[in-house]
Amino acid sequence: MERPRFDIVASGERMREIRRQRNISVKQVMEYMGFESTQAVYVIGAGASGLTAAIYAARGGCKVHILEAQDRPAKKILATGNGKCNYTNEKMALSCYRSAFISQAEEVLSQYPPSAAINYLKSSSALCSR
Repeated sequence: MERPRFDIVASGERMREIRRQRNISVKQVMEYMGFESTQAVYVIGAGASGLTAAIYAARGGCKVHILEAQDRPAKKILATGNGKCNYTNEKMALSCYRSAFISQAEEVLSQYPPSAAINYLKSSSALCSR
């Protein structure tokens, strides 16, 4: 049985679009979309993916709860780059990848270059020292 997929990025962007078009609050968007109250989202794991999901869910108007087994969130991220939070490599190129499916790496790099990750982290107030 295939599990349903929820595109949290597209949903958050759609909510922001509705808010801009109608100049309304998150609560009013939720009512417009048929939700009686703010949706609760439980994110399991406070690593890079979990924190990203939590940020987008919160931006989309959801009440977010993050469940993490470790003693602190983003522990692995914070340990990278000699403790300076190595979140991306600015000099990413197709030549950095070795794969039988190099076209997939090319597609990801073209759609989400390092500058996009940096801009996302800046907008999330999560940018570490460089």
